[in-house]
Amino acid sequence: MLRVLLGEDPRGIPNNLLPFLSQVAVGKRDYVNVYGQDYDTPDGTGLRDYIHVIDLAKGHVAALVHNVLNPQVNKSCDEFNLGTGETLSVLEMVKAMEAACGKPIPYSVAERRAGDVARIWGDPSKAARMLHWKTELSVEQAVADAWRWQLTHPNGFESEDGTASKNQKDDDVEVREEKERSQSQDSSTFKVGIHIAEVEHAQIISEDARSLPSPAMSVSSHSEL
Repeated sequence: MLRVLLGEDPRGIPNNLLPFLSQVAVGKRDYVNVYGQDYDTPDGTGLRDYIHVIDLAKGHVAALVHNVLNPQVNKSCDEFNLGTGETLSVLEMVKAMEAACGKPIPYSVAERRAGDVARIWGDPSKAARMLHWKTELSVEQAVADAWRWQLTHPNGFESEDGTASKNQKDDDVEVREEKERSQSQDSSTFKVGIHIAEVEHAQIISEDARSLPSPAMSVSSHSEL
């Protein structure tokens, strides 16, 4: 089966967990912040529903096909959750990235962010019933693909002449500023995750992708906040 690798090259400091983990693993950033470790969850960190970006793309295609084959929905709007219906914690994501890249991922426990909840996930049963869609790829496959892309694109997307893109130049400035801030951080607040999961194959964690609604279809994906 043809596998297409989709990568994420966020401008500036990533807002989502997976690209941040990938950039730490590849050496672009020093550590990842874990916002809160005092939630009512097994390891104290937030639980989220992570989905492979390929499954997410297929879900959007299924929504568009549903729209075309059902003219009656063209003048209305429907909503579908695209997710696995299961959750992973932030620290489980960190450990999965460690397993994928074969080295520790340093992390720092920070205060909770306003508005964050302990757990959130999507119920994909409606999408399965009406769109005949469900996830096919595991979170481990999603992480492996994300890490593979990061390895082959350590500087993200580049221009055709091989020079760094504007996004990359902006990133470099922000990375330098972030490192300068981190050097002045009290070392007592810094915690390093050193556990490396024992696995037979390189595994990593899942990709978040934002969803765009079709004209008569609203499709939401669930991942980290």
